[in-house]
Amino acid sequence: SLYQALQSYKAGVFESPTGTGKSLSIICSCFKWLREQKQTPASDFPPQQQSFYNEPVEQPLKSRKKAQGDSARFSLSDSWLAPIQSSNPGIDSSQGAHKPLRILYVSRTHTQLDQFVQEIKRTKWGNGPDQIKVVRLASRSHLCINEHLSNLKSKQALDVKCKEIIDPENHQKECVYYSNQASAKQKIMQEVCDIEDLVRVGKEVNACPYFGSRSAMNEAEVIIAPYSSVLNERTRENIGLDLENTCVVIDEAHNLVEAICSAYSAEIDMDSVSAANSLVNEYYEMYTKILTPRTGMYLKQIVDVTHKLCKFMANCQVSDSLEARDLLKNQDLLRYNLFEIYGW
Repeated sequence: SLYQALQSYKAGVFESPTGTGKSLSIICSCFKWLREQKQTPASDFPPQQQSFYNEPVEQPLKSRKKAQGDSARFSLSDSWLAPIQSSNPGIDSSQGAHKPLRILYVSRTHTQLDQFVQEIKRTKWGNGPDQIKVVRLASRSHLCINEHLSNLKSKQALDVKCKEIIDPENHQKECVYYSNQASAKQKIMQEVCDIEDLVRVGKEVNACPYFGSRSAMNEAEVIIAPYSSVLNERTRENIGLDLENTCVVIDEAHNLVEAICSAYSAEIDMDSVSAANSLVNEYYEMYTKILTPRTGMYLKQIVDVTHKLCKFMANCQVSDSLEARDLLKNQDLLRYNLFEIYGW
């Protein structure tokens, strides 16, 4: 059924109990379809295809390809799955003019993703002449081999420090592994790797497996990634993940709604809001005489907003829940243009 859904360019929802060979079924059907598509001349495709929204395309595929040149056979494009360009240093998105057909497999946890990689290794696509090009994505905290960074206690600290030492304008510090990422890319494309394999490869060639795996994405036939790398547009932009001409396979899809909510949510605590209020207020009072009217206005608004949030959080109960509009109304925040403040 999965193969038929792919063959007809339709979306499909499938359910299978644990232990029934679900991962192996996905691998066999998806990889077989992918290889067949790559071996089939474009002229042999059916003249009418269905989009993933089950709406007929405006033109037959063959004529559309003539009108658009080497455009994608199909693409998943929505507000949260739109093609993007990478702003991350070291990630080349210039090859995106025409991306080959590929599969993106996503699941909830890294453990599940590594289990999927192990299943691939058990098949003919895991090695030998039929080996498929697989790229496994993970965060810096999972893949960093720089001993000066990997021992940092928090993921956020590691991300900040990494961006600092690879900044081309920073001439005082340098990451030798980052500058040699091309070696990691070449090695990664030669074998099917899970996280442990990527770290091993990076140490063997003395190159960064984090950026090596990302630079290999444009040549990959299969990309394996966690929900967090795909569902948030800014994250996709940062890692250079473009979904053009990509078939997305979502495992554990019953967790998808929760994952999307989490990807677009943020948590704040009383201490953080109180500290922000105190620091901004101190800055405002210290430099109020030399601030421009516009800067002074925005700083005063930030002080007011954070003060009202502090007051609200001090009085709310643990089990309290309310809509954002109710919070804004109850705390008299509707008179502030929060988007304008954020933009400033």
